[in-house]
Amino acid sequence: PRLYSFFFFCLMMRRPPGSTLFPYTPLFRAPVSFSELVTHQTRNEGVDVALETGNMTFLLSRAMQKAGADVFVVDAYRNALIAKSTKKTDKLDAKKLAEQRRLNMLPPCPVYVPSTHAEELRQLLSYRASQIKNITRLCNRGIRIAERVNHTEKRSAYSAAPAWNRLLVAVAKDEICLKIVEHLSNEAIVLQKQIRNIELVIAHFVDQHFKKQSRLLRSIPGVGPITSSALIAQIENIDRFENARQLCRYLGLTPVVRESGNKHSGRGICKSGNSRLREIGRAHV
Repeated sequence: PRLYSFFFFCLMMRRPPGSTLFPYTPLFRAPVSFSELVTHQTRNEGVDVALETGNMTFLLSRAMQKAGADVFVVDAYRNALIAKSTKKTDKLDAKKLAEQRRLNMLPPCPVYVPSTHAEELRQLLSYRASQIKNITRLCNRGIRIAERVNHTEKRSAYSAAPAWNRLLVAVAKDEICLKIVEHLSNEAIVLQKQIRNIELVIAHFVDQHFKKQSRLLRSIPGVGPITSSALIAQIENIDRFENARQLCRYLGLTPVVRESGNKHSGRGICKSGNSRLREIGRAHV
């Protein structure tokens, strides 16, 4: 059977207000159908597309651009007309996007669409991050068990097997705790192997597609393979930022200042940028 994925986006002919709108369109997943859609709907006259961010946004955007469409990707949370709407449906949002695109009322800066390789690197790093979160959860459970039996161990030690072996010895007299720790230990060892394997995959992928950028970034003291890979995946093209301040704003590291009369107060960083890069930036500041 043909699988369909419904992307709610808006097509608009390159004409003044009153042009044809296609605000709610089902698309076949294969990128070739995007080209067929543009050709069929516009009769080769050109088409503008307004597209909200989502799981398949970048794939769809690249395919539509390749088909000849002018694509504008919008962050729904920064589009006040949609974000603050009291009645939200996909059809209504698509219609609002089409009207905004036609009247040139969309947010001034579109969402950056990464290349295929950058998006694949993001997916690899996202998988690693999920595994790190899983092993952290296991370590926290191990620490709580160790506290109950008065076993002292450094928190960072649970990232290796010896710490779990020592904990097994400490809980040997408690049959229930012993079984729990054995299960946690085995799961932690599996996760550690998976993390090492995915890091090897990431290193090979970066060396294959982003070798020059990685070498330059890793020449900075404190920047290792994972940090450089994350910077490459999320930023990719540094030239899209006009200055360092724009880059800091994208990282979410610019200070928040409140001014009222003679009163000036700072409230930390803005936290409006890329959350993963912000954590990396904070770790290296």
